[in-house]
Amino acid sequence: MAPKDRGFERAAEQLLLDLYIAAPGARLRVEDRRKAAEVGALCARIRGLLPSRGTVAIVDLACGQGYAGIAAAHLVGSRASLVGVERSRERVQRCVKVADELGIEARFEVGEVASVPLPDRPDLVISLHACGDATDDAIQRLISLQARSALVIPCCHARLAGATPECFAKHGVLRRRWDVLRTDARRVLALEAGGYAVTVAQLVAPTVSPDNILFECRRIGPSKRATRARDLLVQAGGFEPPFTGPKPAVLPLDDA
Repeated sequence: MAPKDRGFERAAEQLLLDLYIAAPGARLRVEDRRKAAEVGALCARIRGLLPSRGTVAIVDLACGQGYAGIAAAHLVGSRASLVGVERSRERVQRCVKVADELGIEARFEVGEVASVPLPDRPDLVISLHACGDATDDAIQRLISLQARSALVIPCCHARLAGATPECFAKHGVLRRRWDVLRTDARRVLALEAGGYAVTVAQLVAPTVSPDNILFECRRIGPSKRATRARDLLVQAGGFEPPFTGPKPAVLPLDDA
């Protein structure tokens, strides 16, 4: 992590400590500090993606306890309008409580990423480690919403149909890495085909999280790049937005 990002990490740690731990003398657990490092690294990238004036609409898909969306809205300040989607009613209740404590204009919905009503053309969509099918549902949804920008940290990778090179197939560790690369490559192509310029970067060090790949997306609309990406998806037998065909089964790599 670059030195300039450390301030965001410290701020994220303090935010998590104040709002989610809230006990005298308490300290963040190791996993909380790792989450804070991810949230801080995300916040360091947000400023350059958002408009400098007017209301900033933020959507957090599969938001969990709301760490990323609430931290982003807190960073933006009074201009932020946050919507979060989460399957767990208990987690949504926790998100509402924390957002209220911060005075953030926010709405959290219990439901599925693919079906909850959301605002069109939000300024930023966040998806941090959305498990199972949720990463691919989040990609589909942000494309259909025509989000102006997005930060996606993918999770769970499919055992895709098609031949696996023998050198990968013989060894479980290599096969799983092959599955990760193929799945994330198709996700990037899907985003590009949907009208986004995508930068793939390492969000945090692997010691913080092994799932540390970030897709930083900016909507550019129809382009030669989008046409080429769509063609490559078709050639690869991959899904293309709006993912009208069946998606591959998605399993955590440990279950492979």
